[in-house]
Parts: sequence; C-alpha cells; structure tokens
Amino acid sequence: LMERTLSYPKLLERTLSYSNLLERTLSYSNLLERTLSNSNLLERTLSYLYLLEDIALVYVGQSLTLSTQLLSYL
Repeated sequence: LMERTLSYPKLLERTLSYSNLLERTLSYSNLLERTLSNSNLLERTLSYLYLLEDIALVYVGQSLTLSTQLLSYL
C-alpha cells in the first residue's frame, strides 16, 4: 500500500505534465490558426491592390486614347 501511495504523486505529476503539454499544443494550434487568418487577409489585400493596379492601367490607357484622339482633331 505504501508503495502505491508513493507512486500516486508521480502519476499526478506526469498527468499535470501532459496537461501542460496539451495546453501548449492548443496554444500553438490557436497561434497557427491566427497566422493562417492573417495570411488570408494579406492575400485579400494583395488581391485588392492588383485590382486597383488594373483599374489604374485601364484609366491611363483610356486617357492616352482620349488624348490621342483629341490631338488628331487638331
């Protein structure tokens, strides 16, 4: 009985150690999830920037076409 009683604190210590390990694993999992979320946000931001770039190129192209047409009338 004494031997088993002495082994319980060791078992409790290992259980707490596994609990801490699980807690850290979940913490890393949450960190990874937030990192992926930020990555998706960055991807959407870049997508919007490319869209703005396309709009600017179309606007410049139309402006040049209009300028060329105006010059041809002169």
